[in-house]
Amino acid sequence: MIKIKGSIFWDSTKGQEIPAPEAIKRIRKERNLAPEELGLELGVKKGTINNWEQGRRKVPVMAIKLLAHLWGGLYRVKHG
Repeated sequence: MIKIKGSIFWDSTKGQEIPAPEAIKRIRKERNLAPEELGLELGVKKGTINNWEQGRRKVPVMAIKLLAHLWGGLYRVKHG
């Protein structure tokens, strides 16, 4: 399970932090989504998803929260 605290992703199965670009890519691939499809889910363009995955742009907290909401069973925001 991946927990999200602010913009930090935590993989509790491995007991380690995951950089946001890697976590976004993992979430997308686990769901068999193309960048365009994830972009539609998050309300952003394919290029934005690519920039996040490449680490060229910071993933906004609102996008992280939306990811947590969309896949609440596996991805959730950890408060505190």
